[in-house]
Amino acid sequence: MPSPIAHISVGYAMYLVVRRAPGFLRTLRFVDWRLAVALVFFSLLPDADAAPGLLTGDIGLFHNTISHSLLTGVAAAVFAAVAARLARLGSAWRWAIFALLCCEIHILMDFVCHGRGVMAFWPLTSLRFRSPIVLFYGLHWSDGLISMNHVWTILTESVFGISLIWLVSRLPAGSSERG
Repeated sequence: MPSPIAHISVGYAMYLVVRRAPGFLRTLRFVDWRLAVALVFFSLLPDADAAPGLLTGDIGLFHNTISHSLLTGVAAAVFAAVAARLARLGSAWRWAIFALLCCEIHILMDFVCHGRGVMAFWPLTSLRFRSPIVLFYGLHWSDGLISMNHVWTILTESVFGISLIWLVSRLPAGSSERG
């Protein structure tokens, strides 16, 4: 699985894209640090299953199982929509789309990572799927929490994150005028 560096970078890049699309944002009540935090939160959400593994000393026991199902994105979208409605944050649909995209991109990133694959179609099947094309070396938890192998992951994903954010920050801003 990619490290939090890659997932946070994607969540923040999504925030930068959203900030540049004024027409898309018309129904949101704010576009500030809270939106950035929400997008990063939903980009990391599938990895919440690592917490029990950290507590038990075996990350692989819980991690990258049912929380890496495409269904997780749907559940996150429903949660985001309800929370947005209750907090009066604007369009519940837009919040649902943000949460869904963040979670599904996380799962896609884990799919193209070196490792055991993702249970993308749980609860229909517990089979793991992984891409024949590997884009991320990822963290190897079997090496332990501290490993020299993680240095490669930190280095490559830092380059990925910096490059992604740099590229997205260079996108032209959308026009707020309607013709």
